[in-house]
Amino acid sequence: MKKEISAAHQAFRQYTAPEYTKRLLTQPVPLARTACAVVLSFTGRSYNLSVQIEKMTRNEEQNLTIRYRFASGLFGTILIASTPRGVCFLAFADDCDATLDDLCSRFPQAAFTEGDDTAQQQVLDLLEGRGEAPRTLRFHLRGTPFQFRVWEMLLSIPPGALVSYGNLAAALGVPGASRAAGSAVGANPISYLIPCHRVIRATGELGGYHWGITRKIALIGWETARTLHKEDEMQRCAK
Repeated sequence: MKKEISAAHQAFRQYTAPEYTKRLLTQPVPLARTACAVVLSFTGRSYNLSVQIEKMTRNEEQNLTIRYRFASGLFGTILIASTPRGVCFLAFADDCDATLDDLCSRFPQAAFTEGDDTAQQQVLDLLEGRGEAPRTLRFHLRGTPFQFRVWEMLLSIPPGALVSYGNLAAALGVPGASRAAGSAVGANPISYLIPCHRVIRATGELGGYHWGITRKIALIGWETARTLHKEDEMQRCAK
């Protein structure tokens, strides 16, 4: 048993080492200019989902009520919040009070109430692999036009794949704007489902992450290991 754990630990470290992640960057990833469909993989199940991102206007926020709740997830406690038009915030909450303050600061004119709704439950069921997958995930987000372009682009990065900030900027048609693209990646309000953790530095170093570099390492290692395991299973079945 200890040997198995040790082997798994070594493989995990390999998947997050700069040499390996830099090699992943050399593998072409077809980034879509507008991401309409994305395959999300959780707890051994894959779902074909349509992801709709709707922009929140300033007038909407003045009369907005946001419902929120905390829940336990695979990578720690999460805070999920939604408006009547979709999920507006999903964050890892190592410090629940600080994460709730972060949510409130993003929508200073909104009213907040603790509780859940259908949109939140769909996301939680998806993350835990429960029930039937929704056909469409709806996000109701606040951001700039450029941030929306970046977040839509992130949706087209599949699990187990990585892109650099420079490649992301080039795919957006602004090859000299890797720093601006990085800022938009860091401002992503939907953790994991909009996979900003799949963007790293061109050197193979993982770079920063709004919810902590340790969690970014865990997410990348977990996804890469699962992707390679599935590929191995498919090859064995094909023989």
